[in-house]
Amino acid sequence: QVYEPALPPAPPHPRRRACAPARGRRGESWGAMSRGGGARGTVMARHAFKVLCPESLVSTIMGARGATKDQIQDECGCKLVVSNRDEYYPGTRLRILIIYADENQGILSALDRVIDRIVECGEKERVDPSPHQREEPEFLGKEPGEYVLRACIPPKASGAIIGPRGTNIQAIRTEHNAKVFIDKTNVDGHQMLRVIAPAENLRTAIVRINEGVQEESRSEDFQQWSQVRNFGPGSPSSAAPAPGGGGDWGALATGGG
Repeated sequence: QVYEPALPPAPPHPRRRACAPARGRRGESWGAMSRGGGARGTVMARHAFKVLCPESLVSTIMGARGATKDQIQDECGCKLVVSNRDEYYPGTRLRILIIYADENQGILSALDRVIDRIVECGEKERVDPSPHQREEPEFLGKEPGEYVLRACIPPKASGAIIGPRGTNIQAIRTEHNAKVFIDKTNVDGHQMLRVIAPAENLRTAIVRINEGVQEESRSEDFQQWSQVRNFGPGSPSSAAPAPGGGGDWGALATGGG
């Protein structure tokens, strides 16, 4: 893959606003809104976003006895659900973190906290690379100061993020100094996405990407997509490629395809 020269940084990320308490529809708590448990539990929420996480990122987001996760939920008005251990996105060693919220701001606020943890993990990786690291780092981009956020998105969101003739994805690249790559492989209605940028640019670029994901949030297809976090037996593999997977990224990496 060819990485373009760094562009001027995007404007600084605005100061965080205080988030509403983690309440669901009609004032219900998130606990009351969740039905069932494990991979089959259902969370009723209008908006959702899926982040793909190396194990160390999951640990950092959860915190001791889930304290960090609970804090993020309380501060951002969201629900965080993580796939079980050994339940990975197919072809990777990445677990699926789903952020649910009835308000879009809850998704964005939680993503901001996730990026904080990606930066934290990236700095640890810079000092002490993982001995299990294979083809590419888990959190660091090729250029100094770059970090990597991985997500999986619905195919319709892929079209919205790319835009007509690649206009939207190129705008993200130029306006936010962020490289966006979308795997063309469709895995049960999911496509892997990578965003590579300095931390503050990552924050602003993910706002644009989330807009594309939430365009279909009112549809039944989106609601069904939002509940999938277990891809069944055989998805993890001891011979899986590095964290980013081994899909076909080429055409969409530059906005074409």
